[in-house]
Parts: sequence; C-alpha cells; structure tokens
Amino acid sequence: MMKRGIILYAFIMSILLVCTIVMGNFAYKEVSDAQMLGKVSLHPVKFKEELNTRKEGDVTYVTGRTYYIIYEYQWDGKQENVRLKCDEIYSQNDRETAKAAIKNQEIIERIIYLDNFGKRHFSKCETTKAFQHKHVRTELMPCVMISVIILFPGILWLIIYLAKKREIGLLQSQRPNAIICTGISFIICFFLEIGLFIVVMGVCMLVGLASDPLEAAVCGVLIISEGLALITFLFMQIWNRRVVLDKEEVLFKNAFGKEKRYSKTEITQCRTLNYSAYNGAGFIRRRNFYIHVGKEIIALNDCMTNYYEAIDFAKRNYMCENSGQN
Repeated sequence: MMKRGIILYAFIMSILLVCTIVMGNFAYKEVSDAQMLGKVSLHPVKFKEELNTRKEGDVTYVTGRTYYIIYEYQWDGKQENVRLKCDEIYSQNDRETAKAAIKNQEIIERIIYLDNFGKRHFSKCETTKAFQHKHVRTELMPCVMISVIILFPGILWLIIYLAKKREIGLLQSQRPNAIICTGISFIICFFLEIGLFIVVMGVCMLVGLASDPLEAAVCGVLIISEGLALITFLFMQIWNRRVVLDKEEVLFKNAFGKEKRYSKTEITQCRTLNYSAYNGAGFIRRRNFYIHVGKEIIALNDCMTNYYEAIDFAKRNYMCENSGQN
C-alpha cells in the first residue's frame, strides 16, 4: 500500500512538473522578444461590471462579479482606451473602489510592452526583463499553487517516514528478536512539523513583504496548505502507538510517551477485528489486532509496521485464552 501511495504521489508531481515546464515555456515564448514602447498616463473614464456565471442544465447561477476600469490614453496622436481589472490596480475587486477611481479621476502611469503576438501589456515593470519574469510568474500561478498544496504534505510525510524508520532501527538493535509495531513519537513529530512550518512561514512572509500582492497570495496559499497538513498529521499522530512484542513481555508506549510493560503471563486474550470504514471515496477494509492484558487493551492496526508479523508472533509465543476473530 505504501509503495502504491509513493508511486501515485510521484506520478501526480511528475504531471504537475511537466505542466509547469510546458506552461512556462509557452509563457516565455509570448514575451521572449517583448518590446518596451513607452510610458503613458491612463485617465479613468468609466467602470464596467461583468457577472461570473455557472450554468447547470437550464439554470444559470451568478458565482461572482468582476469589475473593470476603462482608461483612456494618448498614443501616436490618437485617443485610445484599455480595460484593466480593478484588482490589478488596487489589489481588490470592489465596486466602490472602481467608482471612487472614476469620481476622483485617479490617473495612473503604466509602461506599454508589446509581446511577440502583437498584444499590448500595461505594466508597472521598469525593465523588459522584469516584465518578462512577471508575465511568466503570472501564467504559472495555477500550477504553482496546486504544486504547493500537494508538495508540502509530501515533505511532511517523508520527514515522518524517515524519523519513523530511524526509531524502528534503534529499537530493533536493542531487541533483535522482538516484533516492533511503531511510528514516530508524538513529541518528535510535533517539533519536526512545527519547525518546518515556522521555516516555511518565515520565508513566505519575507517573500510576501518584498513582492507584489500576487506573489503574496501564493505565499498565503502555501502557509494555509502547510498549516492544514500540520494539523492533519498531528491528529494522525495522536492515534499512533508503539508496541513491542518480545518473547517474555509486551511493551506499550502511547503517542504522548507514557510506557507500560506487561509480562506475557498477564495476557488473557488475543483477537482480530475486521471492519469496513468509509474514507470519502468509498468503503475500505480495515483490520485491528487486540491484545487483552487484564483491563488494558493494546490495539494494533494494519497501518502500523509489522502488523501481520505481530499477529503470527503473538499466536506462537503467547498463551492467549479465548482467542478469536470477528
């Protein structure tokens, strides 16, 4: 199951990487030979409101509104006009902002660039190179945002997996004949994820403060995705346990570090429980193995390492009375 997950994750990231490269190449070809035509003053004359709609059958739903400001400017002795999005000028898509720009006659200055297809672009960039970089970044934004949302949970998972593997190795060296069903401890997981989150958040804040609102928005998406991944993994770790099955005793350590030791003579029952669980996409079969030690129940699930080996080990080495399967 783990190998399939890794292969699927790598496949998705590969597709996103290819899409990013293709889109980046096309975006750069649009402006690779862009020409700076000159600076103009844009005078607002009116604003326009367009409805964003979504059609389902015979019914059309309004999903939002986009506000544009129509500007006039002089070029080669002619009066021309251009339509720019309100949020591109004032960083907010708002009707009152657009009306205020017209009422107050807020004149803005932009530099005109001509791309390889003859289309004019009105930009604040002072150099052609800066304009090219900004254009490519804007075109790549969808791929970047999706990649960020998928990439950072993967990084967290990799860190947890490597730390988990190291912990198992240390335990196995101390008890070479034992079966270890474990995961990374809650405390280690917490500090690993918090540390990564702080680093990412710090970088994003620096980039966001030093860049335009568009790049700051990407950083916001990155922080949100990282935060959601952090919360998800922390909740997953609460259910994480470490169980060591030795020939003479059973060691149980919960996610918060509390450890208990039991002699194998205290074990009264071993049983398996199979059930179906809904994971959002459908029902999946899950398996649990329970070791009863007096009033304590030590539970192993099929997501833990060495799950099936632990069942065989318990059946061979522990005298479990009333063992059963449900």
